[in-house]
Amino acid sequence: MGDYIFITDEKKYETLIKVSAKNIEKAKTKYAEKLWEIYDLEQKEFERNGEDSSFWGKYYSDKIFSRDRGWLHEFDKVKKLLKANLEKDFSSDIAEEIIYYIFNSDKDIDELTDKARLDIAKVQVQNLLEDNFLRIYPLDEMRSIS
Repeated sequence: MGDYIFITDEKKYETLIKVSAKNIEKAKTKYAEKLWEIYDLEQKEFERNGEDSSFWGKYYSDKIFSRDRGWLHEFDKVKKLLKANLEKDFSSDIAEEIIYYIFNSDKDIDELTDKARLDIAKVQVQNLLEDNFLRIYPLDEMRSIS
């Protein structure tokens, strides 16, 4: 079992979170399990039910929305296009659950299954890593730097 350090790239301050796991992929999952507890902002990004936020941007394409953010297609086609985009990162079942969440404004984020919330958090962690807003290092590597 190894220790990994996650470092957020905040403009005002950096946050360090230590996670113990067998490998880096398991460390990412453990970090994702706590993501919404650690950073309320990440939950808020998802919670915006499909509004134009950093989380949703890659799922909404110009094939779904017009420039004024209106629907370009009938409702069923919009759902199919959105589901196809979501299925690039999520299983079909989770994509369906997310679509239901998006199109039912009375649905609360806490009503999503634990599996859906974890999968969403995993995608958010991957996005943060890719955008360099989050970095991960093995603790041994960090010790060798200091």
